[in-house]
Amino acid sequence: MSFFKFGFTQTALLSRSNGTNVYGDVQYSVPEEIACRFEYKRQEVIGKDGVKAISEAVLYTETEIKPLDKVDFDGRAWIASTVAAIRTLSGDIDHWEVTL
Repeated sequence: MSFFKFGFTQTALLSRSNGTNVYGDVQYSVPEEIACRFEYKRQEVIGKDGVKAISEAVLYTETEIKPLDKVDFDGRAWIASTVAAIRTLSGDIDHWEVTL
């Protein structure tokens, strides 16, 4: 259980990326509701491939999210750009920090 679980008072719909179709479009799973904390926060992020991008928001959740997963929140679809597992002092995963 996350130390920050009490702060995950919002909900969003998570659609996991299932790869691409024959046309190169990303395919998504059926959306599932997740508890989260959503913050509008503009920042520059650098992905694992070294590409710079502007992130418009940050999502905190106990649910594992991967890059390219889609999050529907506040009437808008967001694509996960970078994902970081935040760990406790014992090394266990506490929660996930996702830039959108």
